[in-house]
Amino acid sequence: AGDAPVQEERRLFYVGMTRARETLTLGSVAGAGTPWLREIEGDWLVRIRPQVDAPPPAVVARRYRLLTLADLDLGYAGRFPPGHPVHARLGALQAGDSLQICAEGGRVLLRSGDGEPVARLSRRGSADWLPRLPEVTAATILAMIRRRREDGDPAFRETCCSEAWEFPLVEIQLGGGGVAG
Repeated sequence: AGDAPVQEERRLFYVGMTRARETLTLGSVAGAGTPWLREIEGDWLVRIRPQVDAPPPAVVARRYRLLTLADLDLGYAGRFPPGHPVHARLGALQAGDSLQICAEGGRVLLRSGDGEPVARLSRRGSADWLPRLPEVTAATILAMIRRRREDGDPAFRETCCSEAWEFPLVEIQLGGGGVAG
């Protein structure tokens, strides 16, 4: 009874091969795939073992980290009035854009491609990331998130100058070569 599922799988493998109209390409991954490929023989059969080079050590050394909402000063742009240039810079950003990440006054700032500030890390995020800045090789926007005045606590609402603003959700690349922004 235990042999029936194996035989059915084998039958389906051969039925599938007979459905090919002009050519048939079969592939397998070492240590996986169907065991019946070894049974196929013929002078019409071409076996190719692809050569795959290991990635360079710099690529293997790369690590990626997502800046969490706790890492970001979510109200940074909200402290500026609606006509402030930071809002236009944030509005021009989109997923896939690169940011520069740098230290300024004991905090970590995220700057647009032209070097203008668009976001800031929270005190906690800055404390965590300041010592790691030499390891940072890239910062990429994954998404833009919209925040509103009423999303903050009551004390923040009193100091907030905008009803709504955006902030970037950012992925940080560590190590593996590249150039920090």
